[in-house]
Amino acid sequence: MISFSMITIMTDFMNIPAFGDSMHVNVIVESPRGSATKFKYDPKHNAFTYGRPLADSLTYPHDWGFVPSTLGEDGDPLDGMVLHNRPTFPGTIIACKILGVLQVEQKEGGSTLRNDRYVFRPVNDGDNNTLNATARLALEHFFEGAIIGTSKKLRFIGWRNARVALAGLRRGAVGFQNNKRKS
Repeated sequence: MISFSMITIMTDFMNIPAFGDSMHVNVIVESPRGSATKFKYDPKHNAFTYGRPLADSLTYPHDWGFVPSTLGEDGDPLDGMVLHNRPTFPGTIIACKILGVLQVEQKEGGSTLRNDRYVFRPVNDGDNNTLNATARLALEHFFEGAIIGTSKKLRFIGWRNARVALAGLRRGAVGFQNNKRKS
């Protein structure tokens, strides 16, 4: 009789550095392009879990995930959409350049907080560093559709450039470090 013992070690995605170097930000994919399901990383179980289905006929237009080692007002890592033409899978780490941020107020359960959506492009995906008006509008429509069936309400404050986005990511990284020291 042959016995096999297998140990599976999963990456601690929450503690991967937010910034890979001065030129890129790491983004962890939760829900890949084309998925009709919202997946979410659960640090307690160190696994990607089923969140909920999106509304009928709605799918993620690009890879959706988070920037590790950051913390937003909602207590989660900062959200990010990675614009490129191929789907990946949950747990993929993509080195990205920042394109901008859609600043968002989110209402849920009687409280209102900021829950901005950062937008990226992979560093090795060409030189297109722009986010045109058509792309911005399409993303806004997706974000509105993605909350159908939840108690969330969104108010778009507006789009900001890569410089403003980078400042927000840095604040999120400082918040993560401060929170880590407290616990």
